[in-house]
Amino acid sequence: MPFPWTLQRYLCRELGKTFVLASLTLMVVLGLGGGVLNMIKLGGVSPGQLFRLMALVLPLSAALTLPVAALFSATATYGRFSSDNEFVACRASGINLHVLFLPTVLLSLFAAGISFGLTNFVIPQMVRNLNAFVGSDFGALIEQRINQPRGLTLGGNNMYRIYADRCITDQAFPDRVTLQKVVWVAIDQGDWERYGTFRELHLRFHSDENPPRISAVAIGVHWYDRKLGRYFENERQSIASSQVPSFVPPKIKFLNLSGLFHYMEHPTEWFDVREKMADLRVESGRLEALNNVRNDFLADNVATIRDADTTVIIRSADEPLALDGDVFELGKVTIEEQGTEGRRKITADRAKIAVTSGDDLGQCAIRIEVFNARIGGDALARPKIVLGPVAIDPGFVARHSALSDEELLTGGMGFVNPRLEEKRAGVVAESGKTLRRVIGAI
Repeated sequence: MPFPWTLQRYLCRELGKTFVLASLTLMVVLGLGGGVLNMIKLGGVSPGQLFRLMALVLPLSAALTLPVAALFSATATYGRFSSDNEFVACRASGINLHVLFLPTVLLSLFAAGISFGLTNFVIPQMVRNLNAFVGSDFGALIEQRINQPRGLTLGGNNMYRIYADRCITDQAFPDRVTLQKVVWVAIDQGDWERYGTFRELHLRFHSDENPPRISAVAIGVHWYDRKLGRYFENERQSIASSQVPSFVPPKIKFLNLSGLFHYMEHPTEWFDVREKMADLRVESGRLEALNNVRNDFLADNVATIRDADTTVIIRSADEPLALDGDVFELGKVTIEEQGTEGRRKITADRAKIAVTSGDDLGQCAIRIEVFNARIGGDALARPKIVLGPVAIDPGFVARHSALSDEELLTGGMGFVNPRLEEKRAGVVAESGKTLRRVIGAI
């Protein structure tokens, strides 16, 4: 019997009409109805940007809807074919019913090929275009943020909330913005730790990083530290880079095949794992620097802490207590401090030594709190005196920064602490979760 071309053309025409109508309907519903736009953060988007945004999200909605549309069109077409007893007529005419499913196979291959192309090539490029949306009008983004009630947020562990009177952009450098007359507050775990002013804040957009980030350098810094109860000033200060608010947050399912294979071999390079690794690196450096000070006491009951501006020599006849979290204590201490304000000698009943937190180890410093302290021959005891912060030795910072990820995860620095073990376990767990997601996406 000759091949039933007439039936094949009929089925292709019916499948095609239903497929096109279902695809367009589902794309509009999913794209405009919120399914795709809920994946995108639309804070501060103008109407013109929204129109461009909708053109960019169509490939994403198409990749999600084409397989569903193909299934729906096959079900509707063959369901109607069966209800009209077309299958019975074909069987009675001696036509092999399996031949009638050729249009469905072709439609399935077409939908699968288009979805693969969109997922592997178009959508990753779309995500880059969406995130480049921010960089294309970086000045407008910053101006929108500083005019919002919550202001502009920068930094990592120590979050800076920033407000400014002026936002200056230079058309020659669209990736740079200068804020003037800036007020700010630094927040750590919900508490206001420091607050002050910047004469200027220079922001730079790094579009070549994944995810894109903002770096900041402050000029003319004045602030008050609530914990230390002291005012400070600095001519120049760097703020740890922070992730740019992106329309589409980085997700493994938006990677192409080459990216998936890369992260399958190197899961620690995925940004979620990288952030946990950076936190582990800072925490291990803080605790090791503090443990080094404690080991000095264990050697000869004397420790010297110094930086370019301050030298603190601490003596104690008592053995230092074990590290309790990120602090250890000494009893009956004698302290000699040499700083920019001169030399002074302090005796105290008790001292607590800690390392302040920061977004990187170079921002951390050693702080000494002494209780029931007497300065020189003063007979009047002060309840509490805070010394420092004294910057950590740059050589130690450089050596610790040179440690590989493997050394940090295996405790290769020769220092063990329960807090570090917990953070290491968190990095390993996140790395394993990332690897499973990558394999699932492949």
